[in-house]
Amino acid sequence: MDRLLQIQCHFTWNLLGEDVDIDNVEERLNDQIVFLPDALKHRMYNLLAYLKHLKGDHEEALLQLQKAEAQIQESSESEDADVKRTVMYGNFAWVFYHQKQFMKSSTYAEKVETILKEYESPPKKNILLLDIYGEQGWTYLSFTGKYYQWAAECFEKALELDPEDPESNSGLAMAVYRMEGFSFSSNTENKSFPLLERAVKLNPTDTVAKVLLALKYLDIKNYDQGGMLIEQALQEQPESPYVLRYVATFYRRNRQAIKAIENF
Repeated sequence: MDRLLQIQCHFTWNLLGEDVDIDNVEERLNDQIVFLPDALKHRMYNLLAYLKHLKGDHEEALLQLQKAEAQIQESSESEDADVKRTVMYGNFAWVFYHQKQFMKSSTYAEKVETILKEYESPPKKNILLLDIYGEQGWTYLSFTGKYYQWAAECFEKALELDPEDPESNSGLAMAVYRMEGFSFSSNTENKSFPLLERAVKLNPTDTVAKVLLALKYLDIKNYDQGGMLIEQALQEQPESPYVLRYVATFYRRNRQAIKAIENF
């Protein structure tokens, strides 16, 4: 058990089932899988596996982890595949532990330890940590508001390793944006604006960052710049429920009711 507690994965990240509507999170994750780049889909399967564990369905958890493994195999370059497998192997170890299949659990724990040993020295260690912090951060963002500060801290750790990493910049911007919606986080007010600008600059294809930045432009009454970003996002991902939700919010707040209804 002590060996498993040392593994960085969903089972050791203090994700409490009572904090979320599990069915709702599963639905959102399945929507994301449709629109995410293939290289990131394994993360959704990892989290879905943990949610199945919370429901006590460990057979289904294993199926989700197998999907994660297949996705990594299909979409990853050989040199970064093991990096992406680290969290997944940890989840496998924990699921088999809960099934009382201790030999299999030990085998997967050893797989994690082998990767950690291979990546124990810089710069390879930084590559591994960057991926783990990223997966942990996005996992926290998939839960509720009480996890958003933890998400921001994960992305900040990742950016210490690579300040130019597009994904970590997007993650931090989104975490801070979401915290601004909570009264207990008033000290973060408007901090997301420059973070979102930077995220869009580093990753021009990040449509969610674009629509969030558009909403920030709306706050400062820069309607033209906000509208341009909205149109770009609609052209790039016209069917994404996340993009459409924020687009509808933009038009509603901009008193364009017809367009808001069309995009809801």
